[in-house]
Amino acid sequence: MKNKIKKIVNNFLSKFDLKIVRLSNNAPFDLTSKNLDPISLQYIFGYNQMIVNIDLARGRTNRWFELSDKSLDPPIFAIRSALKKGLNGDALRKDIFSVYQKYMSTQSFEYSVADFLDVESIYSKNLKDYPFWAEVKPWDNRTLDNMVRHHPNEVKKDRAKHGKYFLSDDPHKIMKDDFENLAYSHSIQYAKLIEQIKNDGFKYGGDYGYVNAEIFIANNMMRWKPGGDGNHRVAVASALGFKYIPVLVTKIIRLDEIEYWPNVINGSFNKDQATKIFYNIFNAKPKKIDNDWIKTNYFQSFKKI
Repeated sequence: MKNKIKKIVNNFLSKFDLKIVRLSNNAPFDLTSKNLDPISLQYIFGYNQMIVNIDLARGRTNRWFELSDKSLDPPIFAIRSALKKGLNGDALRKDIFSVYQKYMSTQSFEYSVADFLDVESIYSKNLKDYPFWAEVKPWDNRTLDNMVRHHPNEVKKDRAKHGKYFLSDDPHKIMKDDFENLAYSHSIQYAKLIEQIKNDGFKYGGDYGYVNAEIFIANNMMRWKPGGDGNHRVAVASALGFKYIPVLVTKIIRLDEIEYWPNVINGSFNKDQATKIFYNIFNAKPKKIDNDWIKTNYFQSFKKI
């Protein structure tokens, strides 16, 4: 019976030039050589991990900007600005830092989750009680309280991997120190990634890891954004002019399944809030807290890099 089922499934997959194979490890399916629409993936492969080539044109950044060659997303804008000047090495890093720091000067450590998710306060008294760094999305598995308890220590461990060590164990001090040093620490990572990708191409797997991608589906249309890993690499790829990159699909979020999203079920978000956040990302509508940055740099995005 098992072989019969396998044969039936393989006959179906053959239409896509695919077949079931036994895996000797937990590696994800590598489908980068196949021309598959991400919308169809879960129906074909269930909840197995999948790597696909995905177009940046339909991508969104974690600040909800487009992933285009005209993007005003601060890191992408900073990287493009430095590349335009033909900079390398430490000069490249310094220029990225300078531009990124200007963006950070428009931001506030006092933002709440409500501010960060651009949710009107009239609907979000609870969300205003949480600091911005405890932000979760309606479809996330993690809760606001879980983020408050664990995220500062996670940040402390992650930054240590890149040579930044926090002496304090106080969550507030860790997150404030990280906020104040974000432009500097990230500019170092961006400069390293630029050189790596320029020299070796956009590699994935093994020591390179994966860009995690969350797929958003509404009205039979698809958009995507980076998940927990790979944000820096996506920014560099966009600034370098990549059209497609390989990503590991980690979540498929369908608007018509909103009532099943974890942080809607637990009451952290109502459906109106969840829908607004979904469409702001889907339609690449940046947050109000980024309005000053956008107004200052809008016309720069039309200049040829």
